[in-house]
Amino acid sequence: MATGWPADADLANRLGLTPTDDVDRVAAANAAAQADAVAIVGLDPVEGTLDGGQFEAVLMLGQWWYESRNRPEGLDSLNPVASPYYRRTALGILARGQMPVA
Repeated sequence: MATGWPADADLANRLGLTPTDDVDRVAAANAAAQADAVAIVGLDPVEGTLDGGQFEAVLMLGQWWYESRNRPEGLDSLNPVASPYYRRTALGILARGQMPVA
């Protein structure tokens, strides 16, 4: 199981690209996904993900940033401030176990 932060090549592989395809956009999408994981979920900026599920969720966010960020989906397209469902799903996977239940 992979842990830490996904490399740009990991995201390129998930997108079906070679590591040399669209390098700048892949790197920007991967950086944005990692920034979301740190800012929104609170993952450690150095350590990164703790398990394979979180690792895949960061890749899922990277895929969203690369492919879908300017394309509204579902009911989210009716609300300009809503986060698209795909992104919320990835953030939910990242945040699992981090919210205390009283």
